[in-house]
Amino acid sequence: AGVETADLVPLLPLVALGLLTALGCARPLSALGLGDDGARSLGHHPGRIRLVVAAAVSLLAGCAVAVAGPIAFLGLLAPYAARALSGPRMTAQLVLSALIAADIMILADILARIVIRPWETPVSVLLAFVGGPLLVWIARSSRLSTAGAEA
Repeated sequence: AGVETADLVPLLPLVALGLLTALGCARPLSALGLGDDGARSLGHHPGRIRLVVAAAVSLLAGCAVAVAGPIAFLGLLAPYAARALSGPRMTAQLVLSALIAADIMILADILARIVIRPWETPVSVLLAFVGGPLLVWIARSSRLSTAGAEA
């Protein structure tokens, strides 16, 4: 609420850098899923991968919070759903996670405008109210919590 397009322009280079870095790390992250030794045997450096991924995630999370404020549970729910749909493919998980998060956010925003009309409920409150129990349900469900994970 209250964010203008002009407010987003200074963040575009940072978002682009974060997205390119995250997409560039998809293959090394898949290798890291094999374990440190497996990733090393494929020519990757696990410590360096973790550092670059942490920087990309921090950059993207900072940009998202700068625009939308703190949105609880969205960053936890979308990856679980993406992994359940895409399986172990990291690139597909990254793309689907972004699309699912956008869909969840739009749905939450619409519901936030409807719940206590004519006032607007904060989206972060609605996401926490719905996302908390949903995340507990996913974590407790052995089928969903390991969806897409290699055995």
